Amino acid sequence: MPHHAPREYKSMVKADTSDLNVIAMGLDLELKSIAFYEEHLKRTHDALEKDSLTHMIGEDRSHYTSLEDMQLFLKNPQSWYTEHEHYILDGA
Repeated sequence: MPHHAPREYKSMVKADTSDLNVIAMGLDLELKSIAFYEEHLKRTHDALEKDSLTHMIGEDRSHYTSLEDMQLFLKNPQSWYTEHEHYILDGA
């Protein structure tokens, strides 16, 4: 399931699907992957498996953060540039 788009997403993506819609689908998939790995992490007692699952959770959280960043850029480029370029806004 994780890292492969479920069939419902494959059928939803068309040539005219907006970037924001695709990013929203990606965010949803990353959250589902994280939940999947966290559930398995709770059940395992094997140290190597715990390490692998913890790593995969971290990777998917990183992917989620990157997608959120892309979403912000597409929705509000000015805010994105302000956040990433560390502009100082003074009242002068």
